[in-house]
Amino acid sequence: MKKLVLFIIKVLIAAAIIAFLIHKNGVAVRDVLQVPVGCLLMAVLAMFLQNLLTGIRWYHLLKCAGIQLTYPEAISLTFQGCFYTLFIPGGAVGGDLIKAGILASRAPAGKKFTGVFSILIDRMCGLTALMLACLLSILWCLPEISTFPEKTKYFIGTLSLACCGALCAVFALLFHDKLYKIKWIKNIFDILDKHTKGAFHQAAEAMILYRSYWKRLLGCTAATTLIFFPLLGQCLWFAAYGITGTFPNWKIMFLTANLSNGVSAIPLTQGGIGTRDFVTSSILSGAGFSAASSGAIPLVYTGVFLVVSFGGGLFVLYDTFFRKKQK
Repeated sequence: MKKLVLFIIKVLIAAAIIAFLIHKNGVAVRDVLQVPVGCLLMAVLAMFLQNLLTGIRWYHLLKCAGIQLTYPEAISLTFQGCFYTLFIPGGAVGGDLIKAGILASRAPAGKKFTGVFSILIDRMCGLTALMLACLLSILWCLPEISTFPEKTKYFIGTLSLACCGALCAVFALLFHDKLYKIKWIKNIFDILDKHTKGAFHQAAEAMILYRSYWKRLLGCTAATTLIFFPLLGQCLWFAAYGITGTFPNWKIMFLTANLSNGVSAIPLTQGGIGTRDFVTSSILSGAGFSAASSGAIPLVYTGVFLVVSFGGGLFVLYDTFFRKKQK
């Protein structure tokens, strides 16, 4: 019951933020409906490719644990996770839990935990890449950021510090065993292991296993930073072009997409809907976009996000009905 209440609260928060943006920026329905179909299709394609590549990344991380899923299976489970993220309380974590349950049923005996743990490693890899993409885009756009309103600059500065903190946390997780030498940290780890009935120790061993494949982790992180997230910037670019009818500054689109997705990682709403829109609108407004455009562009982007996420339902249907019949 608590999870259902939390889910409803998150949906209401997202709806309230979007309603606020529409009212504040004077966005009319025609502003959104005027986007050419070609722009929408290209935006959907960019986001679809980003999710497709994420599935391929997870496939290669699964190989570290000796789990032999096929490319189609890994991609299918990735899109299924995107679909469930919209409905399962917990947002992206809820979608990951569904993926974990399905993967556990397919992983060989003795490798179920390590295989399921790959979802956390994949999530950590994506988070690390997102933080790096945010920092790189901020550095790349410093000349443009210097012209932003003071409150926008303060927000970007605060977010850059948060990104650095997140990267330090990831580093600490990867090399947690080195922290055992510090007595009070070891005591905390022992307490965690006791209360989780050994699950924390299993997770620690799985982390060490994946760390031994550091080259693969580094390659996945680099590819995600330099290819996956720029695709989301391209998706936003098509949304902006469809609304304004002019070629937007790609650097600003890359910056906006990274920062808005960085904030949406905070599980305040389902799938980051609402929080992502607010950050996108704020940055675009600071970059000189009109009120109507800075309000309409994030709505188009969210529409594309919903289309791709709902598209994951097709993989759910296939896995539920057709795959079982084949067995």
